[in-house]
Amino acid sequence: MSTSLGKWSGKMVIGILLVILAIGMAGCRPGIPASPIPTATSSPTPAAPSPTFTPAPPPTTALPPTSPAPAPSASPTPAGGIALLEEVRLSDQPAFGREPVALSWMNGKLYILCRQDPVLLIAQDGRVVVGGISLQGYPVALAASPAAHRLYAASESPNQLYLIENDALQKTWPLPAPPTALLAAGDRLYVGYSGLSRIDIWQMPAGTVLGSFQTPEGFYAYSMALDAARNILLAVGFQRVLGFDVTSKDIVMDQYTKSYQTLALDEKLGRWYVNDYDESTSTSWMAAFDIGTGALVGRAAIGQDPRQALVHPITGRLYVACSWDGAVWEIDAATLQAARTFPVGNGTTALALDDSGRRLFAANRADHNVVAIDLDTGSPTGWIPTALIPSDMEADSARQRIYVALPAAGAVQYMDANLQAHHLIDLPSPSDMALDPVRGTLYVVSQAGRSLAVVDPDVVSAQMVPLEDVPPHAPLAVAVDASRERVYAGTHIIHAVSLQAVSALRITPLSIWNMPVEPVETWVDPVQQRAFMVAFNGIPGSNGGMVIYVLDLRTGEQLPGYLGGVSTTAIWLDADGRRLYSTAVHFSSYRLYVDDLDSLAHLSERRLDAMPIDIAYVPATHHLFIAGQIPAAGAQRTAQGELLVLDARTLGEVARIMLPEPPASITADAVSRRVYVAVGIQGKVLVVQDAPVPAPPAPTITPTPSPWPTLTPSPAALSAPTPQMPTPAPTPTACARPVAPAFRTFDTSLLGCPTDAEVEMDMAEQPFQHGLMFWRGDVRQIYVLWGDGGYMAVADAWTGPEEYACQAPAPAGMVQPKRGFGLVWCTYPEVRGRLGWGLEPERGYRAVLQPFERGLAWHNDRGQVFAIFFDGTWQMLLPR
Repeated sequence: MSTSLGKWSGKMVIGILLVILAIGMAGCRPGIPASPIPTATSSPTPAAPSPTFTPAPPPTTALPPTSPAPAPSASPTPAGGIALLEEVRLSDQPAFGREPVALSWMNGKLYILCRQDPVLLIAQDGRVVVGGISLQGYPVALAASPAAHRLYAASESPNQLYLIENDALQKTWPLPAPPTALLAAGDRLYVGYSGLSRIDIWQMPAGTVLGSFQTPEGFYAYSMALDAARNILLAVGFQRVLGFDVTSKDIVMDQYTKSYQTLALDEKLGRWYVNDYDESTSTSWMAAFDIGTGALVGRAAIGQDPRQALVHPITGRLYVACSWDGAVWEIDAATLQAARTFPVGNGTTALALDDSGRRLFAANRADHNVVAIDLDTGSPTGWIPTALIPSDMEADSARQRIYVALPAAGAVQYMDANLQAHHLIDLPSPSDMALDPVRGTLYVVSQAGRSLAVVDPDVVSAQMVPLEDVPPHAPLAVAVDASRERVYAGTHIIHAVSLQAVSALRITPLSIWNMPVEPVETWVDPVQQRAFMVAFNGIPGSNGGMVIYVLDLRTGEQLPGYLGGVSTTAIWLDADGRRLYSTAVHFSSYRLYVDDLDSLAHLSERRLDAMPIDIAYVPATHHLFIAGQIPAAGAQRTAQGELLVLDARTLGEVARIMLPEPPASITADAVSRRVYVAVGIQGKVLVVQDAPVPAPPAPTITPTPSPWPTLTPSPAALSAPTPQMPTPAPTPTACARPVAPAFRTFDTSLLGCPTDAEVEMDMAEQPFQHGLMFWRGDVRQIYVLWGDGGYMAVADAWTGPEEYACQAPAPAGMVQPKRGFGLVWCTYPEVRGRLGWGLEPERGYRAVLQPFERGLAWHNDRGQVFAIFFDGTWQMLLPR
């Protein structure tokens, strides 16, 4: 129930946006009459400098689940107050990496290529990771040559090719363009590129280029297959499949399909498969073609966004990984009908078979894991975590346990009083947990399984309750009301004893479409019989985000308005103190909100320095613990973390503990006064001992406007985010270069002085549900501006002539981006997931841009001025 909402942003938004077809209208705070309540936070006295506790470095020895650990003292209050006690390792796995994008099986080992953390993981017998090989940049492709005992990997930024032998990196070569696909055949390696219309033939292991297959202008090979018997190399690009004679290098087959990157070859049947898309029915297919004649044999319906396909060498069955469905489709080759579907997780991207052909491995990019499927039974047999990031933690004071949900491991673990980790249950993609303090029952929702697990921790047994009508990718949250014997799983209400469905709740977003949404976190107030549910507000554009809805559980009615701020990241309900604490991230503004549980009145708020990820509260000390992330800056690729401790009575700072890695989740045990913070990707939990200290003075609160501006329902207004602005720095008194006339009426003080004169250029712009894209013509660069205030810059690799870079049926009223914007949107799932759909087509205009000391500024054709800063943030500049 203390799930961090911040970690949901990548997974959840795709599923919600597929069902929310809303054009926004203005929202308002709850229309509930309440008299003002005086609070201690209104003191104007400036906060005195508060102590910052820097914990000692954590122990260097890892703590595996089976190793003994010293029991903490019964009264472990350190002399200095709040302090870091211990670091617990939930796994002894030696290597980790986020976002697995490619798999290869070779000689009894499964190799897993991870994009976000450049590493090639090695899993012995496809069961456990035994090591990893560090790479560079962003890995994109992997190929195996089992006969030669060689592996090849390719990465972009930098564009490089890697040779791996004996589980060690042997050689590295630069590539002329970003790689897209690799295919190994004997001592030949075929390499496809983005932005380069050719496929190179490499002689290995010498690393020399023997020649190239020249492709038509704008054709880039995203997947390849070799028909050795017919001496034909097949390559699939956007809406086109080419066949090359390997000897003459001539094109011998040119087939048009609405394909993108999914290609598979069946040499026995003499056919090849490629994904196809029917726009009239929004259906994805795998189309089968005869290799000899090029004739269409038939089509098989599959899920959305197919990413990889392979043919079973023995059974001839076709397996397709469908990213948006988080599942693998099994197609019978004789009937071209789906025989089975295997739901495996979120963002299913890659496939591999073991030598026996009885185990199929599926990589889930969003879940950071690989799932092994027994093809005889059709059941998962194990999960290989590539990044061990807890989705939730729950404290059980009676048993002195901390339960940890680990989606990547497909399991729930617990730490005992001696801080030793133990396995509790297997569960695909456990996303959220809630504990019944009366019965001791643990409730866990499984996103991939779309079910509720009712766990008795004493006998380690679980009953599974299916959750009906849960859309794919929909987030699942769980909460329990022990007094009324009710469990709230998503919007389902289930009786805690009979486990029968009682009824359902409906969350209607604040938009004119009134489409229901699913909560990502739920807390129940047993006193007022209210549910506080965090869900999408249904508003496209910069004002869209997570808000806190309030539902009356006696009537099922939703109260008007919302609590907290837009883009809520975490909440904590203090039923005894009658307070609701929440954090929100809106553009570059990070805030803590305090609301009254009875009157629902807004009591106070405080600006935060770091991006809040999760919060926890210890009633005995009145301490709020806010786990935040400090964004990476400069050449640093990995963000840092901090644990901010505030006194809930004054919101004054008690302590600030720097964390070695970004936090993922946090919970607190009210009895032992311990706070547990999960950090990093390696399954680490830091144990912090809380202690009473004198309450610090309240900070000076700077009033801010409502975080939810009124929307004007016009495309121009929707495309113009209005972020909350921090207090501007003083304007420099003198600059060597003048500010361009186009910007003189805007506040450029945060940018510093101009470093060069302005330049005029072509610019293109497109608004999205959760941000913007800009194309800068002079350097062919694309800026992706997230709605939370961050941005990324990507080189424009589009050369045409195709307008769309992938198959993506846009919801009604939305548009799929085209050309360069579309290539970035299709290539990077994080872009597609965080931006959502386009609100209107892109438009071009002439713009003026000027570089400054801290960033760049430009104006658009609607009189707005945008600025991107070198610290990774962006803002719209305000008029002076």
